[in-house]
Amino acid sequence: MKTVLWVVAILGHLALLASPASAQDYRGRIQGTVVDGSGGVLPGVTVTLKNDATGVSAVNVTDAEGRYIFDFIEPGAYSVTAELQGFQTAVQKNIRVQQRNNITVDLKMAIASFEESITVTTPPVTVQFKSGSSDITLEKELIDQTPISGRNPYGLAALDPSIAVTTSTNENRPYHHAYANDYDAGGGTRRANDVLLDGVPLGASYKTAYTPAIDAVEEITVSKNSVDAENGHSLGGVISLNMKSGTNDFHGSGYFNIRDPKLNSVTDPTLAVVPGQAPLKGSKLQMGGVTVGLPIVKLPAVTPAKFDP
Repeated sequence: MKTVLWVVAILGHLALLASPASAQDYRGRIQGTVVDGSGGVLPGVTVTLKNDATGVSAVNVTDAEGRYIFDFIEPGAYSVTAELQGFQTAVQKNIRVQQRNNITVDLKMAIASFEESITVTTPPVTVQFKSGSSDITLEKELIDQTPISGRNPYGLAALDPSIAVTTSTNENRPYHHAYANDYDAGGGTRRANDVLLDGVPLGASYKTAYTPAIDAVEEITVSKNSVDAENGHSLGGVISLNMKSGTNDFHGSGYFNIRDPKLNSVTDPTLAVVPGQAPLKGSKLQMGGVTVGLPIVKLPAVTPAKFDP
């Protein structure tokens, strides 16, 4: 009997070791209800979700209560189309899905006397009703235009007025893996926060395992210490970075960042300036680079040659 118990215990321990560690999912969700002109639910409606940047589509069908849901959606811009024979096609455009967003998109379909469609371009309301977290999300349009010393994306957490970056001087260097977790989100959370890259935890004490180039970052979300239960890896706030994905269009960028102490004022005017010695003004930094994105090139299918022994 003891031998059997030992075997069960060992197998259970090996199963725990073999199970992969779950990451905090950064992807979002779009759900809603499709109704007719009188407000009655419409089952069996074909609902198509399309990524406007890549053209990738997913199809779902409304249930008996007219509801549909698309889960695990990459952040980006989307369109939702509802189609049912005998009804006008309903299209909702400009749906912006941010990290961990849960967006409700309800569609109304009127009876059609001939083939026609109704397109709504006004973005839907994105108020979060299903999350207790207080977040601030910076999208790529803001990230690309925000001047940041050293071009380190973790430093953008300081744009939240309730975030106190305690060692911001150490975050001035690009690709610097230290001190990204050294901030205070709500009081007493220094080095007890979490840093996520596409949902994968990177933080260990005040250091991180990887610092991406700011040009490769799609979104940055900073959550305060009142985060959802899924973020139980940390005791404080969460900095979540989402990397850019490809599109069907050619795109790129170029940058040159220069920092010269000759252009700075003296850091501390009370310091005595020793003759022949340069005053303390800061460090020198010159960094340039380019990014290029291309659509996927589809090669023609090749028929394998038959082998006849």
